[in-house]
Amino acid sequence: MKNGNSWNYPGYRVAMVKSEVFGTRPSLLKPILVDLPDITLFTDLWLITAIEKINPDPLSRYLLIKECLSREEFFQTDLNLLQPFLKKSVPHWLIHLDDGKVLLEWEETPYEEVTEDELVNRIIRETGCRLKPGKGKGSAQASPFSRFFRDKMGGGFSLTDIDYLAV
Repeated sequence: MKNGNSWNYPGYRVAMVKSEVFGTRPSLLKPILVDLPDITLFTDLWLITAIEKINPDPLSRYLLIKECLSREEFFQTDLNLLQPFLKKSVPHWLIHLDDGKVLLEWEETPYEEVTEDELVNRIIRETGCRLKPGKGKGSAQASPFSRFFRDKMGGGFSLTDIDYLAV
């Protein structure tokens, strides 16, 4: 039965999902997932896809990014835990952006520091895409990678956020 803006089911609390503004909505699921034993929870994942008009090859148009919001997180994250859950054709990178500098690690390669422009060029090469003027606007409330992507990558790509991956 309906009660105001929510439905009532015995034993459950069900309500309307509130609007999200650039990742500011608090998560009800994260505290539950974090407390589960024997899993590693990956958050702040991004799937980059070259648009099909530019690169129609599904074996080369995707790239998974794990964004680390601190240097400490970057050095504590084991990127190899993702490998069993991804197709071999989907490369996966670990990054941390900080004031125009980027820490970058991919698969079994040791990390290196690159510039944002170098990161743009590597994403283009990895996905077989090209820069196209974009219309997306970044928000100060968005994550560093989301802002970087909106500001630098243009309209040849799509960017999808993945809230959680439990392994």
